[in-house]
Amino acid sequence: ESPAVVLAVSMSDGKTYDTIREKGVSVTATCKATITKKSYDVSKVQWTSGIIATESSVATTGGTFTRTLNVSSNVTITCKATDIKGLSGTGSKPLTFVNPIYLSYIDEPINNSTLTEDLITGGTKILKKKATFNQSIISDNKKVCFAYDSSYGNLTSIKDVNNGFENLGSFVQSTINITTANGTVVPYTVYLMDAPVTIYEADNFLYQLKW
Repeated sequence: ESPAVVLAVSMSDGKTYDTIREKGVSVTATCKATITKKSYDVSKVQWTSGIIATESSVATTGGTFTRTLNVSSNVTITCKATDIKGLSGTGSKPLTFVNPIYLSYIDEPINNSTLTEDLITGGTKILKKKATFNQSIISDNKKVCFAYDSSYGNLTSIKDVNNGFENLGSFVQSTINITTANGTVVPYTVYLMDAPVTIYEADNFLYQLKW
């Protein structure tokens, strides 16, 4: 039987390791691997992926090993324990980082051609992977605007969840460059509502975005 590896990762931002984070915003991961001997003596403990390192001193029964890593983009942290017969056990934890989706509320008469980066990035950041999701909307006579990394592709639906209506046709699509947290300029796809709306908090209004 291979050595047992239990890997725990704690993050400096206080959130769980599997929280989706903003790409380019650095966070420290403290990685703790607990190795337990099974059939044969443990001979080597190695960190791979985000950390490339081999532990210099390993007890034959295993033990606890800790490493820290500053991360700001996708990485899978893996600890591998190998015994004297070459049998290996591993523990892995993936860390996910994305460019934010932005929800903004834009004043009339601003349209897609006059919309600026600051107006978009001044909105609410939504940290989600590309997947269908519902978003609550509260608007005081403004145009609803969604913007996201263009690598996601075009939306196929912006649905009024409350009433079951398709609203994609009420949005005008365009592209704008956004400077992301790591300093990279990324094309963003914009969907800006063609007319202002008022939606109150008490309405509990939801849009569903679908790619």
